[in-house]
Amino acid sequence: MSALDAGDEQHASQLFQQAITACPTDASARRQYAELLWRQGDDSGARSQIEQAITHDQTNPELHLRAGEMLLELGNL
Repeated sequence: MSALDAGDEQHASQLFQQAITACPTDASARRQYAELLWRQGDDSGARSQIEQAITHDQTNPELHLRAGEMLLELGNL
């Protein structure tokens, strides 16, 4: 997303939300949105998005790894 590359996190957030609304099963959009939320300090929002990404792409090891990293960083693992 160019808004994210440009550092416009607010606009990037809006674009991710629109993308997820348009295609709720898009695991890639959910993962990228999770990373943005994580960077912004929204731990619960980030975890929710990464968990939903896993629901839609259960065989993607990178999603499982990132979810584990988030839990570890939060001290929940």
